[in-house]
Amino acid sequence: MAAEGDGKQAMELNPPQQYPSTNPANIFQVNTGPQKIWPELVGLSGEEAKSKILAENPNLTVQLVPEGSFMTMDFRTDRVRIFVDAAGNVSRAPAIG
Repeated sequence: MAAEGDGKQAMELNPPQQYPSTNPANIFQVNTGPQKIWPELVGLSGEEAKSKILAENPNLTVQLVPEGSFMTMDFRTDRVRIFVDAAGNVSRAPAIG
């Protein structure tokens, strides 16, 4: 703090800003852009999951990958890998990458 007569000025803080109130019931319904992960597809057949993702965004490259397969670790915003178990069902949530 500045003492009186020392030539320094006290810094004035801005009062806290008021944010518009939000309805808690709608907080999870905010559209934040295209979907990036599909947890609702876990358990479906790989082909069914692939068709749902492509119906939503046909610009994506969708790959069916057996669980435990070796693959590149590069991140691509136009690719979705769907990991499937031995029965061909989605074993984890498909995601862009």
